[in-house]
Amino acid sequence: MAPVPDKWADEPVVDLDPNLKAQYDFCIAEAKKWTDQANKLKDQIIGQMGTATAALVGGQKVATYRPTSGYAEASLRRDYPELTQHFMRDQIRSVFDMDLFVKMHPDIASKYQTFQFRLSE
Repeated sequence: MAPVPDKWADEPVVDLDPNLKAQYDFCIAEAKKWTDQANKLKDQIIGQMGTATAALVGGQKVATYRPTSGYAEASLRRDYPELTQHFMRDQIRSVFDMDLFVKMHPDIASKYQTFQFRLSE
């Protein structure tokens, strides 16, 4: 099978300071470690709360764990497909045709172009 051509092969490029890239990679790795640790501690706090919806430290409310108005709909539908199929309904909705807008008004659309930063693998 032939390799897929790089659609970005002709884009402008710049040589990046390798130290800057290394610092960035280090910070991302450290941030992930701290996020993982914070999530473990959050789980411990939730576990310690049990059925309580608020937690105190020194008499001050420092955390809450309350139900929201939302539901994990995709999980519910995955776990109970036979039951949830009876609650499906058709819906008609209007959607904005961005592709057509870009064709008709490229000057305006370009002001709203979004960018995504991603590191190459």
